[in-house]
Amino acid sequence: MFTSRAEYRLTLRADNADQRLTDRGIKIGCVGAERRQSWGDKKQKLTMARDLLAAVTGSAKTIAAAGLPAPRDGAKRSAADLLSLESVSFADIQSLWPELAVIPDYLHAQLAADCRYAGYVGRQQSDIDALRRDEAVLIPPHTDFTMVGGLSAESCDILQKYQPETIGQANRLPGLTPAAVVSVLRHVKRQQMAAKAALKS
Repeated sequence: MFTSRAEYRLTLRADNADQRLTDRGIKIGCVGAERRQSWGDKKQKLTMARDLLAAVTGSAKTIAAAGLPAPRDGAKRSAADLLSLESVSFADIQSLWPELAVIPDYLHAQLAADCRYAGYVGRQQSDIDALRRDEAVLIPPHTDFTMVGGLSAESCDILQKYQPETIGQANRLPGLTPAAVVSVLRHVKRQQMAAKAALKS
């Protein structure tokens, strides 16, 4: 499978394949004892590292004094917050919080990537939850999909061709991305809100 065609691909990276798949492999019995032990050790270290990155915090003044981007709101930031910034490396935050030296070097790149993608992954999960929650939402007949913002020409063509009756049906159309379905869902909800407002006025 091409990653670019996967439905929810923000978490699909080579460096986290073990996190996504090893426990599943253990569950179905296709992971050997040595690999299971190795993964258990790494999983424990990852959990410890993530807890530590979230726990250590610094004031805006302390962060600025270390030459790192200080939050404009003056609030405290955790090591994980700073690591989510493109310009901040693991070495940068380790100079501010020496206690992070207990995190093994081979986890640095993986943890940095996790922190950088965290916000995007959270938004994607919200989209996934919205689609699952609103599968039964009706799409009005003869909806003009060209009026839906954020849709590609290809997505419009697919929707115009199949004319799905619900969000759930749209989500199962071949070639239609989850992002396109979310755009349709938002469009339908805006139309519903406009109709309710018109009835009240």
